[in-house]
Amino acid sequence: MQEEKKKYRRLKLPNMGIVIKVFKHYEMIKKAVMEYRNDNNRLGNGQFVNSKTSFSSPTERKAIYELSEIKSVTCEDGFICKRPERWLEVITKTLNYCKKEDKIIKRIVELWIDGHSIIKICLTLNVSRTRCYEILNQVQCYALSLAIQKGLTKIEGD
Repeated sequence: MQEEKKKYRRLKLPNMGIVIKVFKHYEMIKKAVMEYRNDNNRLGNGQFVNSKTSFSSPTERKAIYELSEIKSVTCEDGFICKRPERWLEVITKTLNYCKKEDKIIKRIVELWIDGHSIIKICLTLNVSRTRCYEILNQVQCYALSLAIQKGLTKIEGD
């Protein structure tokens, strides 16, 4: 009798899907946040939207506006990212972590974020598919850990 080869699947962590979506929408989220912060028309006149106090000084309004957190942004394809500035911080820290580790890891993650398929990444960098998936899984787990730390998601148990 021949032994059947067992196929092992990756462990699916709760909320890993949101991390992957944010990675895939990284550039769009970054662009939306920049546009929001650079839009001076949002300052309005007088009362600030998130406050019960009225600020008559443009300097006061601008300071409060810049310090307040953006609640959410909607990407061009309809993906809604809640607390995008925190997510951008998570992705930036993850990318910085990848840069410290290894050039190959950094390059795999960059190509993956740009939307290249795993096969194309493997062929471009001469890396096995298994290794590529391992690296992406480690990077996603690192990002998920940061997201939990920032209060962006929770680990939910049964």
